[in-house]
Amino acid sequence: MSKINNTTAYVPTAPTETTLLIGSEIADGATRNYLVSDLATYMSLNITTLTDLTLSGFLTVGGVTTLADTTVSSTLDVTGNTTIGGQLLVTGLLQVGMFTMTEAPAFFAGLNAAGTTSVAALTVSGLPNLSGLSTFADDAAALGGGLVANDVYKTATGELRIVV
Repeated sequence: MSKINNTTAYVPTAPTETTLLIGSEIADGATRNYLVSDLATYMSLNITTLTDLTLSGFLTVGGVTTLADTTVSSTLDVTGNTTIGGQLLVTGLLQVGMFTMTEAPAFFAGLNAAGTTSVAALTVSGLPNLSGLSTFADDAAALGGGLVANDVYKTATGELRIVV
């Protein structure tokens, strides 16, 4: 009988769901045949932690997925709705396309920073829904129109401004 590592007698092929694998049980040492599909099911139900996993292709995940302390070192493309339940920390350029504010325009009210925080410019590409924002020429006009510090308004040219 040929040895299992004889690749001439046992030509390597890619497994399918119906491929049988040979293994043995630790308890009694008995030899068993295992279907690849059964192993895949077993692994999906019993493996919950992976350490140092590198993927070089696509990863498709169905259902709710929780990723803790995750770093993406290249581009992350998200399609569909995305909910962020905590803070979103952006350390580089944040480009925002189309968006709609569903609450009062003081969306910087939760800004919490030690020291001085300044927003030099907020650039929004596309056509955001600004119908709920008042239009003022500048901060002085916005303050005179009833807005207070940190409220958001738009200028006649559609620029978003925060009252300082």
